[in-house]
Amino acid sequence: DGTAIVLHAHFDAPRLGEAVSRRGVSMVSLVPTTLHRWLEQSPRPHAPHLRAILLGGAAAPPDLIRRASAVGLPVAPTYGLTEAASQVATARPETALRKPGSVGRPLDGNTLAIVGEDGQPLPPGAAGEIAVRGPTIMRGYYRQPDATTRALRNGALHTGDFGYLDGDGDLWVVSRREDLIVSGGENVYPAEVEAALNDHPAVQESCVFGVDDPEWGQRVVAAVVLREDQATSSEALIAFARERIAGYKAPRAIFIVSELPRNAMGKVQRALLRKMFADTPA
Repeated sequence: DGTAIVLHAHFDAPRLGEAVSRRGVSMVSLVPTTLHRWLEQSPRPHAPHLRAILLGGAAAPPDLIRRASAVGLPVAPTYGLTEAASQVATARPETALRKPGSVGRPLDGNTLAIVGEDGQPLPPGAAGEIAVRGPTIMRGYYRQPDATTRALRNGALHTGDFGYLDGDGDLWVVSRREDLIVSGGENVYPAEVEAALNDHPAVQESCVFGVDDPEWGQRVVAAVVLREDQATSSEALIAFARERIAGYKAPRAIFIVSELPRNAMGKVQRALLRKMFADTPA
């Protein structure tokens, strides 16, 4: 009894396709970027044994989930963090299609709560900090007692991430704490702004971040990658966003770039973009 694991030293779309097609792989763990690259390399992959693609590390664009599902790749968006031994909640593929943006319900043994600044649970639909309880929660940070005390309170891991639970108990992650933008006293969640920008037919992907502003505290800025053979302007994208979200959430500046910087895991380096465009004119 056991499970075989196929490990690759780095992501390589052809090797992934070969492993899934010929080596009986039934589950794959990817981030949205690697799934996108796999589909670009192999638009109709052969995956006879695949039961699910566990998709994490960043918000999963609804169009990417629909595109994968259309060619028989079942995508299960996940939410997790190292302090909870990785995976905390997972959406079934059918839930991901019905509720794009949700990461589903907690895994067996875990419980989730959304809490306010006072640590008290919030009702469904209200955004707050995600708190996790369960047997996979860490005992603490190594030789960091203060950080441990801040994170572990009353038996729960306070993740520093923001989200909400809907009426079905499914989790929606709206922002990592360090990514939250506070502009003019209003909270702006990058994922909401990115979803609006990604609806534009010329946009392949986007990353939204805050830069310091003497008047507003922070202002909203975005870096955008356009689809091949598509063209638009920063001004047009800002106007497009303003039609879909509140004005204070819309980017004050948009930079069209050839690619977004990523780390070895394929995650967008939002902090690096923030540093690159820190001197964006108001």
